[in-house]
Amino acid sequence: MNSNVLVWLVVLCSSPGNAIIRTEYRIPLPFTLDECRIGHLWSTAQWAILNSDAEGGVEIVENEPSEFGRYTFKIFRADSKIPNTIRLLAPKGSLFFMEKSWNDFPQVKTEVGSPYMKETFHIKTFSRYVEADDCQQDNIFDGIYSGSRTVIPVDIVNDKINPKEYREDEDPSKCHRGKLNVNPDWKTSEVRVCVYKLVELEFVWHDINSVEGLIQKAATQYFRQLHRQMFCWADKWIDLSMKDIRAFEYKVQQDLMKKRSQGEVMG
Repeated sequence: MNSNVLVWLVVLCSSPGNAIIRTEYRIPLPFTLDECRIGHLWSTAQWAILNSDAEGGVEIVENEPSEFGRYTFKIFRADSKIPNTIRLLAPKGSLFFMEKSWNDFPQVKTEVGSPYMKETFHIKTFSRYVEADDCQQDNIFDGIYSGSRTVIPVDIVNDKINPKEYREDEDPSKCHRGKLNVNPDWKTSEVRVCVYKLVELEFVWHDINSVEGLIQKAATQYFRQLHRQMFCWADKWIDLSMKDIRAFEYKVQQDLMKKRSQGEVMG
């Protein structure tokens, strides 16, 4: 999720009582289930590289098998990713986030927390990848939560994009498809997988409505951008195996370590 949003949540935090906000996102994609698995892993690793530098970004601490699926533990350092105005307001230690993920594909669980905020701030994301699905299932998360929540459809082709964030090479309607053989009207003729994501935010806050809007906007932007990139990067991952993905993830982990060590030497 956007680093600016995470830090603003910390900056504005107070202690009147707990609140939980749940939002479900539905993302149709023109991929098979196996392609989604490969594409998401590759794109997530590539995203880490693009959003890291010598001063901050992503650190992959662990990436190994577990009884609950592939376990990853990442640290996000937001120092270099936010404007100075936010950085000056942020309390010491608040620009540091931890992410734990258990990937038992086609089910994935991710937890994000802040050591600074401890038990007063948690984001959990439950993902389900469903093949041959029209993104209309309302009970996909019944085993986790069956109550009311806001449902937001994410259209990677037609959703309006902030002009400041728009890139033609990340636009599924314009980017070079190459090996990705899909029709221009794939949304009506070739939706092969729906990605359902249930985001659960637990926090301590005064103004629940403002937080809900902030989180929903940030999560929608992040999911939209990542899956637009995944679509347009398809030539780079479409022919890869899981062995290739593990090798790429290891390379990314080492590259991120080098970037971080360069920053420590320069500092």
